[in-house]
Amino acid sequence: MGKRMEISLSKHSVTRLLEGKVAYEILPSRAYKFQVGGAYKVYSIDDTYIKVLSNELKYPCELDGSKFGIYNQKALEEFVDKRCGEGTWMLNRRVFFLRLENCVIPPDKVRLEGKFIRKTHIKSMEDVGMFVGKSTDFSVGSIIAASEPYLELCERLGDEYRDLLCKEYNVERDELFTIKGWTNRAYVRGGLMPRKVRIVASKMARVNEITDEEWAMLGVGQDMDSRIRFIGTDYWRWNKYVRLYKFEKVEENGEEED
Repeated sequence: MGKRMEISLSKHSVTRLLEGKVAYEILPSRAYKFQVGGAYKVYSIDDTYIKVLSNELKYPCELDGSKFGIYNQKALEEFVDKRCGEGTWMLNRRVFFLRLENCVIPPDKVRLEGKFIRKTHIKSMEDVGMFVGKSTDFSVGSIIAASEPYLELCERLGDEYRDLLCKEYNVERDELFTIKGWTNRAYVRGGLMPRKVRIVASKMARVNEITDEEWAMLGVGQDMDSRIRFIGTDYWRWNKYVRLYKFEKVEENGEEED
């Protein structure tokens, strides 16, 4: 399994979290953006996780030093440069300002609750594979639904799934073709997708840095035309950055398949 995303915290933040208090942290704007609602392991501290309550970009001059236990201007400037890189304060570079709380349950133990779950197109049908993120951003440890058009799911799963859709959309069987998502996976509901995966690792890469092994994990062969169609002409031509997510299939209750 790939290494989960970890977050490095200041001593003040760690102390507050271990005391059961809300903590505040800053990270450089070039850092990975820890998603609101996401749960992450704290770097170098065993069995300690945080949940992100908010995450916003701020200029250093907008920061309140008391949030970090700092009440001296010079000390705040030094803290910002130490956490986000030398020159951050003087150049007034924006930083991520996070509000955090202790997360008692590790991310890999969280069960699916309710019907809402984020979704994305996953071409690979393997139990362990990869998918590409362009404009979307997912947290390591998140459970994501693999979106498929309802038409294809009905053909594969039969009447039991048709009846489920009828109940969810309050339509008769002969009206199923009218619902959003019947032929377009962009409009399906993540909670109604039978295939779920857990993200176990992610990385940024330019298109030409994607290895043959990673293309295979994406479900794309060695043919260049198929790769261009999959990634998009502009991304291929300009060698743009994409985020690659490695996943493992999970069962409906959130546990990994054997």
